[in-house]
Amino acid sequence: MENKKTEKKRIFSKLTVCVAALALVSCAFVGGTFARYTTGQQTDNGGANVADWYIEVVRPGDGGSLEGWALISPYHVAWDESWTTGSRTNTIGEAKAVQITNKSESVSATVYIKVGDEMAYRAWNYQLDENTGELVRDANGDLVRTAVTLEVGQTYVDQDGRKYIWSEATDGEGDFYPCHLDENNAQTKDAHWVWYMDDIFEIGSPASVGQPSETSDLDGYDTMVTLAPDSAVAITIPSATWTSDNVDVDTIDHLGDYGDLRDTWIGENIISVGYTFIWEAVQASTAPNADGGSGGTPTPAP
Repeated sequence: MENKKTEKKRIFSKLTVCVAALALVSCAFVGGTFARYTTGQQTDNGGANVADWYIEVVRPGDGGSLEGWALISPYHVAWDESWTTGSRTNTIGEAKAVQITNKSESVSATVYIKVGDEMAYRAWNYQLDENTGELVRDANGDLVRTAVTLEVGQTYVDQDGRKYIWSEATDGEGDFYPCHLDENNAQTKDAHWVWYMDDIFEIGSPASVGQPSETSDLDGYDTMVTLAPDSAVAITIPSATWTSDNVDVDTIDHLGDYGDLRDTWIGENIISVGYTFIWEAVQASTAPNADGGSGGTPTPAP
């Protein structure tokens, strides 16, 4: 009996020693792992930062706010044949049509601008499903559409899912209208397009304002303006008029209805009406000094 008790004590002692040894080994590993903070080997870059070159063009609504921008709608009152002119018109005064901003970092920019003489129409081109012929919607249920500048002879899709060709009247005087296509892709002019887009909209000749501008020293442009970082130049129009009706047509019995149909189509599909313009920007100063001096000497190429 005595031997058994002694043997148990020996076994217990050995187990105690093993547990203690394992505890020491565990502490050694834990201590080695968490004894200090380390990042490990890293790779990074350093040197001269490149001055950002960023010229931005903003149109009405691009920035979310329409305040100060040219925005026009048709006159909201229904047509009344007692009107002596037979027309409903809405006119706005001077407003901003396009803004060019120098968002470059640390460098100025000279912007050259030329405004064209022809009217330009930007519109929404809606997407059709090739298999079903139905308008395509995105995950939110909104119609899928792309902003385009309308070109004569090109085919587009309106908000009703109808294809149309952007057409010009045969007199060649810049009278534009949408000519829809029937199920056989034959051109069919809607009855209410007895009047053309250029008769509906009258846009005053635009001008550059917001910064002192000068006569351009670069061929092909009318004016130039130098913009410091975070400054802008606006192209404005003096006025714009939307005329819904014209008494000088043979369909006077449908005058008000036809005006409403044209106005509705325009509101659904046309984004903007205005003039084409071209522009170009070139660097006008050297970083880090905004006045064009860097304090350094350019190194000639070998």
